[in-house]
Amino acid sequence: MGDQNDIQHYREREAVQRARAEHTADPAARARILELADAYAAVAVTQQALASPRHQ
Repeated sequence: MGDQNDIQHYREREAVQRARAEHTADPAARARILELADAYAAVAVTQQALASPRHQ
């Protein structure tokens, strides 16, 4: 189950990837980086849902 440390970790990874994308000139590379950031965001949301009292 997700805990606050997991959620924070994935949120931080998402932020790092979004910052990388801002400084990437190649549009194809930027798109791949943003896809990775979206994946980290999805994992964070899933971890948060698993940590909610409804799922415990």
